[in-house]
Order: sequence, then C-alpha cells, then structure tokens
Amino acid sequence: QVLEGKSLEWQEHELMEYARLHNLNVVDKYIERGVSGENFKKRPQFTRLLNDVKKGKINNILVYKVDRLGRSVETNSIICKTLIDNNCTLTTSAFGVIELETAFGSFMYNILSALSQFEVDNLSERVSSGKKQRVRDGLYLNSYNVYGYDSYYDVYCGERLLRVNDYECNIVNEIFNMYLNGYSMNKIAEYLTDNNVQCKRGGNWCQSTIYQILTNRLYIGKVVYNGKKKCDQFENDGRHQAIVSLDLFEKVNDLIQKRKRDTTKKYPNEYSYFTPVLKCCYCNSTLKPKQTKAKDKNSVRYYCKNKDCILKSIKHINLEDSFINKLADVKINYDEKVVKQFCSNDDYDIVLNSLNKIKQKEKELYDLFSNNLITKDNYVEMLNTSNIKKNKFNDILENLKDKIIILDDNIKNNILNMLNKKLSFNFQKLNDIDKMAFINLFVDEIKVDNDRIDIAFKTKDNEV
Repeated sequence: QVLEGKSLEWQEHELMEYARLHNLNVVDKYIERGVSGENFKKRPQFTRLLNDVKKGKINNILVYKVDRLGRSVETNSIICKTLIDNNCTLTTSAFGVIELETAFGSFMYNILSALSQFEVDNLSERVSSGKKQRVRDGLYLNSYNVYGYDSYYDVYCGERLLRVNDYECNIVNEIFNMYLNGYSMNKIAEYLTDNNVQCKRGGNWCQSTIYQILTNRLYIGKVVYNGKKKCDQFENDGRHQAIVSLDLFEKVNDLIQKRKRDTTKKYPNEYSYFTPVLKCCYCNSTLKPKQTKAKDKNSVRYYCKNKDCILKSIKHINLEDSFINKLADVKINYDEKVVKQFCSNDDYDIVLNSLNKIKQKEKELYDLFSNNLITKDNYVEMLNTSNIKKNKFNDILENLKDKIIILDDNIKNNILNMLNKKLSFNFQKLNDIDKMAFINLFVDEIKVDNDRIDIAFKTKDNEV
C-alpha cells in the first residue's frame, strides 16, 4: 500500500465498482486499518471473514489482490482449504475468478501466494539492509528528532544529520545526574513536568521516557542497529557529537541494573498495596510487608527496613482503617478532566482520534522518505491524499462542535457533589487491585509512627 499508493479507500472504491459491473451482491465489507497482514492470528476482521465463510453467510470473496488476504504461503493455504471446504469462490479485481478447486486455479493461487510472500520478505530485507548501511555510515536511524539534538539536512553530503541542542543537552545531563543522585525515574519525570520542561514531540514526561534517555547510547556518540537476531546487532561510532560522558553513562546504567526489582514477589501485591507509599516517621526508611501462611489481609504486617528503628509493626487492616478515616476529611476539587468523563462526547473524540492517527501516519511517511525507502513523487502523492482526509475530518469536527455538551455552573456543581459524596465509603467498596490503583494515582506518601499516620496526597492542600 505504501509503495503503490493504493489506500483502503481506493481499494474499496475499485472493488465496489467491480461488483457493480459484474452484478455481485455485496453483503458485507471486511476492512482492517493499521493491522499488519503478516500475522493472521492478530487480524480480527480476517477471523470474522473465515467464520462467516464456515457459517455459509457468503459464497464469494472479492479482493483487490491475493496479498490483501494473506502475506505468507502458510496463511494462504489455510484460506484456500477453508474456501474449498465451504464452496466459496475467490475473485480478484486484477485476475477475476480464481477456480480454487481446479488444478490450474489452485496452481495460480499458490503462485500468487508465493509472489506475495516474496514481496514481503524482499521489502523487509531491503529495509534492514538500508538501516544497517546507515549505522555503518555512522547515521542515526530514526528521522525524528531525539531529545538533546536537532535534525537537519546537510546539502554537501546529502544526508540528514544531528546537531546538539544546547538547552536540551543541559536537560539530558541534568537527568543523568539526578538519577545518579538517588532520584527515581518517576520523580525525575515529575520534576521536569512541574518545571514546565517540554518533551521533544509534545506529550508528557513519564518513567519510560526517562528510561529511554538514560539507556540511549546515542548520547555517548554511538549509533546502534538492533536486529531481530542477537548476532545481527551491532553499533558504530556516530557522525554526531556526544553530549554525555562515557563515565557518567556507565555509572547510571550500572545503577539501573542494581535497582531492578526482583520479579518473584514473596507476597501478593493486592494484599499489601500500601507498600510503595509507606515511610517511617522516625528514620525515613521505607516499610516492607510480611505475612503468615494465611495469605490474607489480616496476616499482613508492615515493618521498618531499618532494624534498629523504634517503629513498631503495623497491621495492614489497621492501616487501612486509619486511611479510610483520613479520607473522610478529603475534599475533591473541581477538575475539568474528571467532569468531562461524565459528559463525554464520543463522536467528537472518535474524529479527533482519527485526525491524530493521520498525523502519526504522516510522520511514518516522512520517516520512509527520509530513509530513501519511497520516492519523492510517492511521498508527495500520499501526503496529498492524507491532506484530503484531514480536511474532511476537520469539517466534520467543526460540525460536531455545536453538539458538544456545554458544562455550565449547575452541571459542574452537580457532578462535583456527586464525586464528593462518601469518598471513604466508596473506597471500601473497591476490590484490592482497584484500591492499589487508587493509592498509586492519588497518594504521594504515608508517614507512619507508633501513634498515627500522616497522608500526603499528590495534589496540594489535601485536595484530590
């Protein structure tokens, strides 16, 4: 589709026109957007199609080309057997009816299937070879800008190169130093968000973004090719300037390995969901849970990790009772996002999501073009098609704006009262996994001493 510029809309138009000219009665359409044709097990519309064939709902399948059904000989053999067993014919707009039950038709189908798989494998090899060569030449693979650098086109060598962005370079080094000084990835993300530091491509700072920066060898002047096989992975000196010292990078990555948690838990998460936020009031150490063989809430106790600390152990059930009592004093502050959940505008959101997908597709097209995987003419043609779709969706968006629910003061106050009512009572009705999610979302820290607990919520003034 990318190389030939045959979009789903184009294919649908061609097939409907073919059906009209040949007096075919169209009973259903099976359209898969954004789904790879390589793995048939992950294609819901493909599965629905085969099920309908088995139920006898259809007696002819019309496709643009055979490779629209399956990309491998294995997949196409399954299709062929299913169609023959259920007396269903196959028609392509390019070759017409393929008589699968005849020797020639079966031979023709197998040839087309083999050619389809050859095209897929050949394209994959060409893409991999192109990426390998870029790494051998010291070039960064992704055409999108990476944080700390700006991408530009060098007219002398005819390649896209990276140059250091001084402001972002300082932020990258600050991230490395903060992690080395004991900050977690989540805390670093919160710090950057609170200080209005913008991500490279918009969006929010999060743990995964920080992890990608801390482990990216691009910052020490390397470019890396990660093939599917381990023997097919290598790195090379990049043609860009390093912005993080090798010593700092190695120290940080050694620390990441040491901080990785043991995945074999000695206690179930759902019975000790306060653990991530608990702190000792006396020595500021974290608390760890222990439980007896009973394996229920009543058996869980929290202990200070500092063995010399004077803090006594506290039962999970008692801690939860204290937490629920504290929730009675919490006030829910008005939040536009929370209120909008009660007044969602589904059609508007669907169109908005479609526009975002088109923008993402344009970025992918640019990536293919900048890596010389498609020609300029194809790129321009597909970009024009994308712009037509965008304009269409923007027009729909304008029409939907008039139908959006307007949140006046009465609606806001009613929703706020609804949310604010019996918060502690509703918390008790949650299951253990939902309680854990609630605490992770809204609680920053719970300080425990021998007489009471102090709760710090993630929003100011104890307002959720």
